[in-house]
Amino acid sequence: MFEMPVIEPQKCNGCGLCVSVCNCGALEIV
Repeated sequence: MFEMPVIEPQKCNGCGLCVSVCNCGALEIV
């Protein structure tokens, strides 16, 4: 079973690192 990622908007700088390391390809920057 996978854990759901928690993205903290106040810490996000839009770098896209979370997207590049997501094994499922479920994240994108909008």
